[in-house]
Amino acid sequence: MKPPDSFEKVRASGAGKAQVFPLNWRRKSVSILVSLAFLIGILGCIQVQAQLRDRTLSGKVISPSGTPVANARLVLKNSTSSDIRSATVKSDGTYLVANLLPGTYEIIASAQGFADAHATVVISADGNPVVNLVMQRGRSWLFNGKRRRDDQCE
Repeated sequence: MKPPDSFEKVRASGAGKAQVFPLNWRRKSVSILVSLAFLIGILGCIQVQAQLRDRTLSGKVISPSGTPVANARLVLKNSTSSDIRSATVKSDGTYLVANLLPGTYEIIASAQGFADAHATVVISADGNPVVNLVMQRGRSWLFNGKRRRDDQCE
């Protein structure tokens, strides 16, 4: 008697003879397809999550005369998830914030000697927007619990 192949099953009959039966190909095919679909689903979820977090926001922060506002501080607040991120503007006025989830963000830029600049941006699942901010000269300070400029207080 030959040894059974991996695709065959041996069943001993009562007469002392071994009979060889092929395995059910449908059952084997279904189990392979289910396993393959499971793996594709797992890998697909990992890839989608990586793509969603791959959004960036970039731009430049300048004064009204066009000179860069170095070392300004940016605060980004996602209005959907309330996630808050911050970044510091480079010496040439540029900034880049990576790994953002899609959503609507409020951007607040602040720097010494300048009034805060505000902007709102929508980051879509397939976009990497560029937002340039212009900061007006003047100081900002708290007045009745709200950040104000000199010309806003009475």
